[in-house]
Amino acid sequence: MPPHKNTQTPPVLLPGNTVLRCVTGPEQGQQLPVTKSPFIFGRGNECDVIIATSLVSRQHAVLTYEQGHYVLYDQNSTNGTWVNGQRILQHVVKNLDRVQIGPNVYVLQQPPQTNSPRTPPPGPMGQKQTALVAGIPTQTLEDYELFDKWEGGMAMVYKARSRKTGQWVAVKILRSQDPYVKDKFIKEIEVGQNLRHPNIVQVLSGAQTQGQWYMVMEFMTGGTLADKLNPKQLLPLDTAVHIIGQMCDALLYAHQRGVYHRDIKPANILFNADDTAKLGDFGIARLAQAVTMTVQGAILGTPKYMSTEQAQGVKVDHRADLYSLGVVLYQLLTGVLPFEGKDALALIGAHITQTPRPPRQLNPQIPVALEQAVLKALAKNPDQRFQTAAEMAQALGYPSKRHRTSSRLTSPGLSLLTSTQLTILLPRQNWILGRDNIDTEDTEISRQHAKIIYREGRWWLEDNGSTNGTYLNGRRIFEPILLQPNDEIRLGGTFFKVMAE
Repeated sequence: MPPHKNTQTPPVLLPGNTVLRCVTGPEQGQQLPVTKSPFIFGRGNECDVIIATSLVSRQHAVLTYEQGHYVLYDQNSTNGTWVNGQRILQHVVKNLDRVQIGPNVYVLQQPPQTNSPRTPPPGPMGQKQTALVAGIPTQTLEDYELFDKWEGGMAMVYKARSRKTGQWVAVKILRSQDPYVKDKFIKEIEVGQNLRHPNIVQVLSGAQTQGQWYMVMEFMTGGTLADKLNPKQLLPLDTAVHIIGQMCDALLYAHQRGVYHRDIKPANILFNADDTAKLGDFGIARLAQAVTMTVQGAILGTPKYMSTEQAQGVKVDHRADLYSLGVVLYQLLTGVLPFEGKDALALIGAHITQTPRPPRQLNPQIPVALEQAVLKALAKNPDQRFQTAAEMAQALGYPSKRHRTSSRLTSPGLSLLTSTQLTILLPRQNWILGRDNIDTEDTEISRQHAKIIYREGRWWLEDNGSTNGTYLNGRRIFEPILLQPNDEIRLGGTFFKVMAE
């Protein structure tokens, strides 16, 4: 989401009944009437709220009034704009939201709304809803009977039963008006419907009706991993490894399809009736083959579990998920997080600078090999981590046929079969692909078009800033992608097929 662009038009004057109250920081107790839109935060003298510290950019954030809502935009600030502990690019601010800019935390206090339409309250817990569901007439969900409800800040989730099959499902209905949250919700539908794996929560359908979005998912009866966390009563070691191993299965599948989750945490690991662990909430997932619209320097994820590169706001790949999964495993094994901080900014700094305490110092029952695997997953440099979820699962001792098969396919060696049936053995080193060593007459191939990256027994394909793009299995790539047998590569008019030795 791009930052808000200031224009030269005069500001919109507001009644001034809305107040920003500073609740934490050097200006605690200060109350600022919001009398115009846009309303600018920063350390520059031209700003409406001047915060004189190097932690704050000259024009750090902008609060605007749009269609009856206050919308906060980050202005590509260095240290970020935070709402309720999450770094944001754009956010519809509601009463009691905690907005952090530099050392100050503000709460927006708006006058009570009058004569606004009211949504009839839902029926009692356990009874079918017959009126409105988050403003959506139930006939738009006529294939399902809606029962128990769980309320979240952005959406409501109902336990529901299909009228056609009797299957129990979860129906998630978006109620937030935040454009960023809506995009996240739609992304979760799109990605979820394309992922079919026994360790990924299945998204069955999703649609928009009367301007609001809903999603139908498989119903998970066993709660989340966050529900099972108890620092005073750790899960058995084999149980912890089994849960994380299942997540490795899920991530291996997603990563091989170019999907990076980017928000691995206990709340997004769910369990069904037989205690199978499944990964859910692909709302901020990244598609490797798609051009990202994320502003450079923006931080996405949950501070307690985000990778070092996410904390730095730089480009991430699939290895960021393995770092976050390492944080979850550390917590399962020790009962504490590897990094602590009094607030989100301190947590982010810890991921960048601190070294985690060896897990065996906190729990001597942890085997040495398991401790080494956890610390490798938490390496600051992605090149020093596990390079695939398969490698991580093997290091944990998780017995998965899927992992053994993947390693057998890629470890012995790969070669490229050209359209003229010429076989090129891939070297065990980085290799540039360009016009001179592929086809000197193919002008669609750049001089240094792409590169093969060799790392720990695996080969990765990466575009090298070519003019016409590098394609893998018919899709243009923008980040390194792990090569597998039978993959098809196209550079210009030249095609290759990846073969296993």
